[in-house]
Amino acid sequence: MLDKFDIDMAESRKGRDRFHWYLATLSAATLALVIKFVSEINPINDLVSICYIKISLWCLVGTIILSPIRNLLSYDITSLIAQYEDTKNENYWQRAKQKTYIRNLAGEFSIILYLTAIIMLVLSCNELFL
Repeated sequence: MLDKFDIDMAESRKGRDRFHWYLATLSAATLALVIKFVSEINPINDLVSICYIKISLWCLVGTIILSPIRNLLSYDITSLIAQYEDTKNENYWQRAKQKTYIRNLAGEFSIILYLTAIIMLVLSCNELFL
């Protein structure tokens, strides 16, 4: 049990959170480009394309929100582990364990949301221009 948790926690200590900061930045840039694109080809009359664009916009916003939350959880987990090592209080360990699970879900979900947004944008471009 401790070995699996230590492996999961190694990600907090190695600084792999940069990927999710880059993902949030990329999502924000993509969101800005989509808004500029939609404003230039306005009005869009195809209802399917409008639906695809709306889904992609919400997925991008979700990625922009979830990626930094995931990184903040990493910092919180690291501090909980440090508190556990100082006090050997099992409460800190259990909270770190729960937050690690939530952090992993948030990280995977933010990646899935970004990929969904890109797929929806490709589908909307196919509907509009092909």
